[in-house]
Amino acid sequence: MNTSLFNALGYFLEVMRPFVVDVLKKNFPGEPWEGVLYAKLSYDKQRMWNISADNLAINGGDTKNLIDFGNLVSFAISFKEQVIQEVGSKQDANRFIAYLQELQTARNKCQHYQELSSTEVEMAFGSMKMI
Repeated sequence: MNTSLFNALGYFLEVMRPFVVDVLKKNFPGEPWEGVLYAKLSYDKQRMWNISADNLAINGGDTKNLIDFGNLVSFAISFKEQVIQEVGSKQDANRFIAYLQELQTARNKCQHYQELSSTEVEMAFGSMKMI
């Protein structure tokens, strides 16, 4: 496993969580960002959200931690118009989504102790850099 990449992905996620919250709060004022995001998740992702939320309620913690690689791509696709406003163009938003998909794949391999090729590692670091 590539420890450097795993650590970088964790840091990247910590940076992306406030971004997601800020985009949702800015575009849906007066609505809880959690509900806005949750409503756009698939049934399976909502189920995982609920399990994580229950654990968070028991152990305490920030609801931003419910944002993970499993729902970053869903966020970017579901709120593409809002992402376009943040990144500048439809083409840039499409790239943003593709980079997130690349990172989700790399993160899943890291999480499940699967080997990543040097090209996959370079692409993951490049995707984080481009975002």
